[in-house]
Amino acid sequence: MAHDPARPDDLTHAVIGTVPPVTLRPQVGVRAPQVVVPKPDQTRGDFRRVEFDRLVHQLGYRAAWQQVVYCPCVNNPDTEQPDVACTLCAGRGFVYGDQREIKVSLTRFGKNVSIFERFGEWALGTVYMSVLPEHKLAFRDRVTMLDSEIVFQEVVVAGGAKLQGARYPIVGIEVLRSLSRVYVYESDFKLTDDGKVSWVISAPTSGTRLSLRYRMRPPFVVLDHLNAFRDTRVKAKSTSDRHQEMPIQVLAKLEFLDKR
Repeated sequence: MAHDPARPDDLTHAVIGTVPPVTLRPQVGVRAPQVVVPKPDQTRGDFRRVEFDRLVHQLGYRAAWQQVVYCPCVNNPDTEQPDVACTLCAGRGFVYGDQREIKVSLTRFGKNVSIFERFGEWALGTVYMSVLPEHKLAFRDRVTMLDSEIVFQEVVVAGGAKLQGARYPIVGIEVLRSLSRVYVYESDFKLTDDGKVSWVISAPTSGTRLSLRYRMRPPFVVLDHLNAFRDTRVKAKSTSDRHQEMPIQVLAKLEFLDKR
């Protein structure tokens, strides 16, 4: 066959120092790569859950898990509108059950504070939580870290011997003041075992507004399921496959930053 110079093939470029052009013509005799699939009885990729359990128990954080349920005051299944005057849920539409201590693994915690974007201080604090499959976290469940501390601040109201309005149990107070006075720990007030303020001096006049900056245990609420459930089949130390649940991972957010 005569050679067509307008359509060079690889042989015309078999000259030292030249590079053959890229061709889209079918390549005869070129085999596709072969994928070798191992036989089921030769090798397995079983998930070793015992290793994950060991990680959570050794390096996980102690946490108090509270399951959420709809409040009985939600009587409209279409809008899920709660009774704003409900004394059980305070108009939120859901209530929390008793605490249960579990271990959680935390990763990728972030707090990006933006000032002046809203009235006051706004921060977006989220964290990924991994737990054992027995602890089936659900949307809006609350998980409070039992050994960690963060700073929270709010304006509370003096009411007799106690403060009214402190949202969370207080671990330690950094600042407590009124418009005219800064109160000193132990000299002016003390903390009770349940995290309440008890006055040593005469309590401020009932209704006095006080600035309170304190340390507390960070509470998170579940926002989304990254892995609501993960199941697999394993065969380790067994003659047949069996079902095994895998760890659950969720995305959670600091409760006081959840504005929904």
